Amino acid sequence: EQWSAIVAQEAIDRLAFSPDGKTLATAEGPIDPGIRLWNVETGAPLGELSGHRSLVKALLFLPGHRLASAGDDQVIRVWDTVAHRLLRTLRGNKSAVVSLALLPDNRTLVSGSAKGEILTWDLDGPPQSFGPVSVPGLVWNWRFTADSKSLITVAPGGEVVRRHGTA
Repeated sequence: EQWSAIVAQEAIDRLAFSPDGKTLATAEGPIDPGIRLWNVETGAPLGELSGHRSLVKALLFLPGHRLASAGDDQVIRVWDTVAHRLLRTLRGNKSAVVSLALLPDNRTLVSGSAKGEILTWDLDGPPQSFGPVSVPGLVWNWRFTADSKSLITVAPGGEVVRRHGTA
């Protein structure tokens, strides 16, 4: 064990590591929907990102010291993790956002909702979504395969489905 700290008054609901492995982002439960940043080596707090109004269900580090977050408030926020400030707000999801992914082009963000709606976002363009694509049924989590041509979904009952097509 290198370090230990109490980092939340509630359970940690989500966490993500930066691509370089030096920063950890954590999001706790609905009482405090803030996001905290930590130095992985020392455990020292690096800052807090505030703006979500309810439970954060997805965290994803992006290139360029950015972090995307989303959750029950149906909003995606893109943060600068060095300056600790909000860069963009993306609206258009019709239900809680439960998952985020970045396509290999490093500019297309994909959001998935609890009700199966999938939207794509151009991170370099205007804050608007392209889509939607609907996946039948409730989806708790999903990921693209490495070639971005298949989508693996996990349903609340534990069913795993691979869907194939172009991303």
